Amino acid sequence: MRPRALPNDFVLTARADGMLTGTYDTDEALRRIQAFDAAGADCLYAPLPPSWDDLVRLVNATDKPTNALIAEPMFVAKTQADYAAIGVARLSLGSSLARITHAAIQDAATAMFGAGDFTPFGNAMSGDKVDALLTKF
Repeated sequence: MRPRALPNDFVLTARADGMLTGTYDTDEALRRIQAFDAAGADCLYAPLPPSWDDLVRLVNATDKPTNALIAEPMFVAKTQADYAAIGVARLSLGSSLARITHAAIQDAATAMFGAGDFTPFGNAMSGDKVDALLTKF
């Protein structure tokens, strides 16, 4: 059976991960993105290009929706509106939320085990708010 003949809708996102892993450069990612586009991918994704200008080049290389990874200082510094302005259709957080949690745990543990300081716990979210979030979704 051909995938497009399946009864449920889906989005095929094609990834060119070589810039993320250091395997290849932006030009090779562009070549791959365009090949994925021609092969019928619905969304294209080349995580962490070396610069904002390279991300713009990747987005402009196709008319298909493009995904961007919100990681690394140059991409974290941008707003949702900045991404929309260049035509990015989908934003991925990757492990960013987990890393924020890890930083909070490290900061609290360093204070607690270092100077016996428990003040970072004062920044904790209340149980009521946690419960409300858990029931909201």
